[in-house]
Amino acid sequence: MVYRTCHVQDGHESELENGYESRYGKRYGTKRDMERAMGRKLLCRAVAIENGICLPKDCFIKKGKHGKPYLADYPELFFNISHTAGSVWLALDEEEIGIDAEHIRPVKESVIEKVLSPQEKEQYRRCPLESRNILFFRFWTLKESFLKAIGIGITVPLSSVSFSFSPCLPLLQNTENSQRPKQPGREEYRAKKQIFISCHQTISKESWYFSQMLVEREVVSLCSKQKESLGWLEQYQQIR
Repeated sequence: MVYRTCHVQDGHESELENGYESRYGKRYGTKRDMERAMGRKLLCRAVAIENGICLPKDCFIKKGKHGKPYLADYPELFFNISHTAGSVWLALDEEEIGIDAEHIRPVKESVIEKVLSPQEKEQYRRCPLESRNILFFRFWTLKESFLKAIGIGITVPLSSVSFSFSPCLPLLQNTENSQRPKQPGREEYRAKKQIFISCHQTISKESWYFSQMLVEREVVSLCSKQKESLGWLEQYQQIR
């Protein structure tokens, strides 16, 4: 399943003279400290909801060869975390999984040339100017979610992994106010039917499934071994 929490108000953290303050008033030495703390808190909440396991606050999180985190005491639980402007996203599963979220922003031409494959660049050039930044981050987050799922991170050129969409439709948006929270602190959102996403790569021989959604100004992509995961972004749970 997929979970999200917002650690700042309206996408802007409060930068103090001696650190950062979250939207809940808690202070941290650095922005990275705040992100790590919120990610760990979200992980503990998600594991409690999904698995009924109460992780201690100091649960031992180790990192694999290329930096992918895992729970040393619960190797049967797989998770992945992504931080973006004001939000923390977490994917939790019983198999390898990857999630990536990016706040839509302007992109330099040099980055586009380095990140996109020739096929993706062609799609990008054909895209209307006002939609190019969104399309770029659709590609970027899909690549990141895949590389995070297989546990190698950005150790290979991002352009070596290529994506296409069928049909080539605008990115889906969540219908954020369509449902009331089922219980305090937990909300479920749904979106329209997902489009088909194709991944072209020679790194992994396993089958992977991808889904993607636009939440406010964040592009979020999920990569999983389970076909059932295609609906998880549509039903992501907001944790306060």
